Amino acid sequence: MAISRLSECSLALLALSVFFIGCPDPNKVIDDWVENRPPIPDAGMEEACTSAVDATGSYVLAINTTLSPGTPLVFKSDVVVDLEASTIQMTIFPISVDGEVLDQPISPDPVELTADGKFVLPF
Repeated sequence: MAISRLSECSLALLALSVFFIGCPDPNKVIDDWVENRPPIPDAGMEEACTSAVDATGSYVLAINTTLSPGTPLVFKSDVVVDLEASTIQMTIFPISVDGEVLDQPISPDPVELTADGKFVLPF
């Protein structure tokens, strides 16, 4: 009997403390941040490229599949652009779940690079 009265008293104290203290406003932190953040600088607009650009280099390539949305297949891609021949070649190295670049590259032949920068890479 004494234990049930003790639990009733603690529940009553808990209810009263919530009543007097109230619930915190979940939007308060974001509202404070929005009001106090520094202004966003004007980045300006760059003009579009009017000629072909040599994008030769190494890139990370991520492919999101419908089999597991949000868990992309990740690759290291070495790209070679030949502007004179209007071709692009990609050597693609799979990256493991542990972040290790694997040694079995996918190396399709160079493909045509159109004037607007589009290409189709067959696998």
